[in-house]
Amino acid sequence: MLNVCKDGVADSVLQKIELFKYDEGRHYCGVEDIDALISEEITTYWELSSAPDWKYTDVSLKEYVSLGLLGLVDKHVTWRHANYNKTENRDIKFEDVTEIF
Repeated sequence: MLNVCKDGVADSVLQKIELFKYDEGRHYCGVEDIDALISEEITTYWELSSAPDWKYTDVSLKEYVSLGLLGLVDKHVTWRHANYNKTENRDIKFEDVTEIF
């Protein structure tokens, strides 16, 4: 994966990228955990990006962002199934994620 995005990115920056690990040490989560995990990550993103305080309590906005992210994942999984063994591309673009936020 890093080789695909390496063009124009300094090695020192690439060294900071880590594959996300869930609490149980897995690199994936169960379907039953997705909603809660996405909600937690939305809050974390807003905290790290110094988002306005009202975003933390706006349940409708958090649900809207969550549905957007789930839709992005669903679209990606559908595309991967349709293109199984036709491409090596298995990534969701970071820009697509940040656009939803």
